[in-house]
Amino acid sequence: TYREIPQPNYGMGRYELSVWALRGCLCAVCDCRFECSDVWIMNEYGVKESWTKLVSILYLPFQPFVMCLTPLWYVKDGGILVNFSLQLRLNSSSEVLTLYDLKERKFKHPLVYGLHDFNKVDTYL
Repeated sequence: TYREIPQPNYGMGRYELSVWALRGCLCAVCDCRFECSDVWIMNEYGVKESWTKLVSILYLPFQPFVMCLTPLWYVKDGGILVNFSLQLRLNSSSEVLTLYDLKERKFKHPLVYGLHDFNKVDTYL
């Protein structure tokens, strides 16, 4: 059966939302375009109060415009494997795969660019 799931309080501002699975939990990504992505985890399915902001990922200062961020895998040592789309030019984008360190709050290198030429990385609910 389908039902409406309560969402966390994302705050004010302009953003886009996407829903994923991470750590075996429902995950919501609040993408505050060109600034950051907030990754939320619902620890107890269906319970609004169980939403926890896992991390707010600031975008790299040297990167082109970020279109969306997808959390793919939670790493036991405190990282998240993420995929994000960069808008390079009008009607042109590239996929980037990298590890975000939750403790140090930064991307770990190497960044893997150009994934759009090879495959599509995604998580299915």
